[in-house]
Amino acid sequence: ISSHYLRPQLGSPSSNSKSVLLLAGLDYQATGLWRYRLLGGVEVRDFQAAQFGTRVAPVLEASVIYTPTGLTTLTGIARREIEDPQSEGVAGYTYTTVGAVVDHELRRNILLQGRANFQAAQYLQGNGSTTSYTLGAGVNWLVNRRVRLSADYDATQQNGSNNATFIGIQQGGALGSQRVNSLTTGSYNRNVVLIGLHLAL
Repeated sequence: ISSHYLRPQLGSPSSNSKSVLLLAGLDYQATGLWRYRLLGGVEVRDFQAAQFGTRVAPVLEASVIYTPTGLTTLTGIARREIEDPQSEGVAGYTYTTVGAVVDHELRRNILLQGRANFQAAQYLQGNGSTTSYTLGAGVNWLVNRRVRLSADYDATQQNGSNNATFIGIQQGGALGSQRVNSLTTGSYNRNVVLIGLHLAL
């Protein structure tokens, strides 16, 4: 992997880097109730700027899916990787997330979801760090084949050290859709309510 930034900030060290990943994976359907998926390995990232140096980090993505009944599914997921910086002047961070999602079919057209998630970022410069905890719930009402109503609520508490550079967390119904993709600093509490009307034409 080669990362090259086209518009470096004047006076800031370059965030350009080259990486090598070695990965191995397993997808195992144990019984009708359990499914295991594991992707693991190591990433070595060499930054062009001497200030950032060379970083070695384990890379992991694992999930366990448990289906006790035809109406309920419990999914656990864990990920760890080196994230690219979003702008020049920073060296990115090692990103770890662990979470669980429970999906339940209350009725044939009413789907419920509960979710919990922990995320942590350890920055590759300045020894800054950020941790975030999220609890959420959602409901989807399939009105008919073309209309779906949804409601979601997520409560997030984020704590950051004084040296933390940035981390942003996108809230969403699916755990896997969650990604670091916007700028923020410090510590905060956030409550998000989303009401949606979905039309399939």
